[in-house]
Amino acid sequence: GKIMRRILRKIAEGDVSSLGDTSTLADPAVVEHLVGNRISAERPKV
Repeated sequence: GKIMRRILRKIAEGDVSSLGDTSTLADPAVVEHLVGNRISAERPKV
């Protein structure tokens, strides 16, 4: 709970360079997916 909230806050703020330890999450790959979606959402649509 607390770890995921911290990670989600950092992703929302755009601070994805220092997410910390994600190894205790049930599926750490989800974090990479969320970061990827956040980055692609920031790109301007042409």
